[in-house]
Amino acid sequence: MACVYEIASRLYQYAVSRGAKFRENGYQIFSPDMLLDSEPDEIVPFRNRLKAKDPSKTAICFFTDDKLIFPRLDKLETDLEEYQKYMGVCGFDLSPNILTDPFRQNINVIASQLASLYLALNGIKIIPNFRTGGDSTIASLQAYPRDAIFAVGTLGCARGLVAHNSLLLLKKLLVSDAKELLVYGTLRPEYRAILEERGVRFRVYQDFQTRSRNKSKEKQYGRES
Repeated sequence: MACVYEIASRLYQYAVSRGAKFRENGYQIFSPDMLLDSEPDEIVPFRNRLKAKDPSKTAICFFTDDKLIFPRLDKLETDLEEYQKYMGVCGFDLSPNILTDPFRQNINVIASQLASLYLALNGIKIIPNFRTGGDSTIASLQAYPRDAIFAVGTLGCARGLVAHNSLLLLKKLLVSDAKELLVYGTLRPEYRAILEERGVRFRVYQDFQTRSRNKSKEKQYGRES
């Protein structure tokens, strides 16, 4: 399997060949018509996509371990027909963990955006990924039109860094001017309060594993026919 640098280089060359535009800081430019402008009824991980109730109202996500994302980055063209069955795709999510080297954070964000751009250039609607690493990667949110709908997996998931993540959230909201956040997983009260104070709409989608466990409990206790 190709490394992240090889993948990013290949996807960059493809984007240039298709006439994609880039900012001076190296981040791509997504046009409004590339993005999904309404909420999906459901968000499911790629590997659980066949469990979607209605693909036409479902967004695929990649809020998972990097080791499960890399195979998909290697098979973007092969998977295109599969993505076309769904309402849209949440931006790829190679980890830009704020505790790792800033250069690695940037290359992971760039590779994720290039993979999302590949889908967009092939007619797949994208929900931009709101996740960034540290301060050096916040500018990646400028790749998208202002007032867009963003998706994120478990907002501010790093434990013990609530104060830091709260400040980072405020910065990202200012840079992106996000119209709405679709949160896959749990939303801490601290971050919910910030979104409410800033007047940013949000919707929380229960993650697939939790939802599946809850359904199993309902069956076990006779609450589901």
